[in-house]
Amino acid sequence: LLLLFAFISSSWGMTWGAEFPTKTIELIVQFAPGGPSDTTSRSIAPKLGELLGQPVICVNKPGAAGALAVSLLAKAKPDGYNIILVGNSSLTVVPNFEKVSYNPLTDFTYLCKLFNQSPMLVVGAEAPWKTMEEFLDYARKNPKKIKYGSWGQYSSGHIAMEAIGKEKVVEWGHVPFKGDAPCVTALLGGHLDAAVLAAGYVPHVRAGKLRGLVMLQSYRSKNFSGVPSLRDVGIKFEAKGTTETINGMIAPKGLAREVIQKYEGALEQAGKSPEFLRTLNNLGCDSDYLPGDDFRKEVEDGYKHVAELIDKLGLKQ
Repeated sequence: LLLLFAFISSSWGMTWGAEFPTKTIELIVQFAPGGPSDTTSRSIAPKLGELLGQPVICVNKPGAAGALAVSLLAKAKPDGYNIILVGNSSLTVVPNFEKVSYNPLTDFTYLCKLFNQSPMLVVGAEAPWKTMEEFLDYARKNPKKIKYGSWGQYSSGHIAMEAIGKEKVVEWGHVPFKGDAPCVTALLGGHLDAAVLAAGYVPHVRAGKLRGLVMLQSYRSKNFSGVPSLRDVGIKFEAKGTTETINGMIAPKGLAREVIQKYEGALEQAGKSPEFLRTLNNLGCDSDYLPGDDFRKEVEDGYKHVAELIDKLGLKQ
């Protein structure tokens, strides 16, 4: 009887997987409408729906720095009808600081990585520092005088700046904001000396209102190739898990192999569509498709690295 049940269940699973999808798919958005997470999700949804043969609709579930949406996904039925285009912060940073109702390493099916978002350290166009070297030299000679903003306390940007400060033996003050927008406003208004921004810098750097000092990652951005990387300016800090920001699609754990394969093919094509690539360019993001297993490995490495950084920097809450 057990063997018969297993055979029937397996046959049903293969049939169901072959038929997927037969109804609308919900693409859960981690943050409120208007931000990069919402924009990229809404950009890829139509093409993904076209390729899968069913509508893909975006549903915003903001809260807990993106962790609320991820928590909801972890509890969802693994039938393929709930997915998230997730940034690594909810998987590598938040779980290391707060108690969350999901395990980022075991509770999800990793479908693919789609792009990199490149945080940048910026100053005002009229600031006296033209390079990162000049900025660090001033900060070293004037302890605690520099005030930099970021998109939140214990955010990726905050962790990166504290790690750089420790490495280069400088002390500066951190001013946390609730997102990029108010941080940009404060910097443009002269209330900050510098800011770490996820995507809010893009129009202002392109317009010449802000100056980029360094990309907070080990490689240069394709969209801002003139701004040096951490390695270019002699900073050894390893940014994986923090400001080497990766974004990809995940689903609940236990997804049928046939469903995973359908998503893999559709997402790879959707990620290369002109509409989606145009959106990435507008946001200063770089397309970087990787299969699900490689995406999972990057998240696992980042999660472990952030745990080590927290202990090293003494950032326990």
